[in-house]
Amino acid sequence: MSDNKSGKKGYKYHRLCVDGRRIDEHRFVMEKHLGRRLNSSEVVHHIDGDASNNDIDNLRLMNQSEHTKLHRKQGDLFTVTPGKGFSDGHIPYNRSVSEETALEMLSAVMGGDRVSVVARRFNVKRDVVSDIVHGRSYRSATGMSKK
Repeated sequence: MSDNKSGKKGYKYHRLCVDGRRIDEHRFVMEKHLGRRLNSSEVVHHIDGDASNNDIDNLRLMNQSEHTKLHRKQGDLFTVTPGKGFSDGHIPYNRSVSEETALEMLSAVMGGDRVSVVARRFNVKRDVVSDIVHGRSYRSATGMSKK
């Protein structure tokens, strides 16, 4: 038996049922590679950002802290995909926001508007605006460096 589930941030994971245990396919692939079960604190990262690419060469085992730091360093929640992304190789996690819109948001905040007001105006979450302002995403478009 298998099915698909949407995880956090809209990723689509292929889910399996193995020996009566439901498990995401990427975690199952890593367990088979290591020859042991993963514990709940271990995260399997998709290197190319494609949650459907469960080839062992595309998977990296890390803890939650390492995983969070990796995505913060990248400035978004996706990894580089060859031939896609912005000029610095990052793909912003809110793909519905263009570089032009990101610049408009930054300009509004720098002009004195509150982050929450800008978020409402552009119909996005506060975190999207905050990440732009603090240089955690859209760095190539805004020229803002991570603070």
